[in-house]
Amino acid sequence: MSGLEGSNRPSLIAPAFKEGKQVGELAQQQPTHIEKVEQDRASTAISRAHEVVLKTEEDMGWASDDLATLRKLRKDFEKKLKDLCQPFKDGIEALKAEFDAIINPLKAAEGVIDGKITACRVALRAEADKLRREQEAEQRRLEAEARKANQPPPPPPSPVQDVARGFKVPTTGAKTGVMRVAKWRVANESQVPMTIMVDGKESEPLWVLNDGAITRIRKAAGMDATSNIPGIEFYYDETNTVR
Repeated sequence: MSGLEGSNRPSLIAPAFKEGKQVGELAQQQPTHIEKVEQDRASTAISRAHEVVLKTEEDMGWASDDLATLRKLRKDFEKKLKDLCQPFKDGIEALKAEFDAIINPLKAAEGVIDGKITACRVALRAEADKLRREQEAEQRRLEAEARKANQPPPPPPSPVQDVARGFKVPTTGAKTGVMRVAKWRVANESQVPMTIMVDGKESEPLWVLNDGAITRIRKAAGMDATSNIPGIEFYYDETNTVR
């Protein structure tokens, strides 16, 4: 039983929900290649992604289950669409439009819950960092008092647990995790040069913000290196993965 259908979790089938309602209306308006049970599962998954609120690691674990369910549903629909289209040439656009009515909301819902998981992870990480700094400050205070009193130093506090970076989906055994995605952005456009020197050679033109050239320069310097291009900042973004 998935995190979307578990008996211990609230049912979030929302008839008034825009994307879910469109899925149901489509079946009534024209012949469909999608079974009603498939439509219902998609509508429920989409509704839950938009309704769920994440505040704890346990919430993130359930949401990871939801993310895996959404991704599996979308891939199942995409495979079914591909299989149906294979022997046909006529009517492909109409068939694609029918599936897009479910696949696109699933993609959007996937992005919604992906963003919620990332936001929750960032918030929990900030809380952990704050607690760690407070513990360190308190430990320094206690150590200073112990030195003044010629007492042995106090024992260190229990370490703050790091925020989980992934979960095993209980329903499917799939694993969710975090993948770092290398990106860059313009920090100061006025500082971006025409070219820079890389390993003694002039780089490709940068004034048009050549993404390929900037990526190759970053790889040459090392993906974790600080940007050596004036006005350009290197950074990593995070995305949630399901395997």
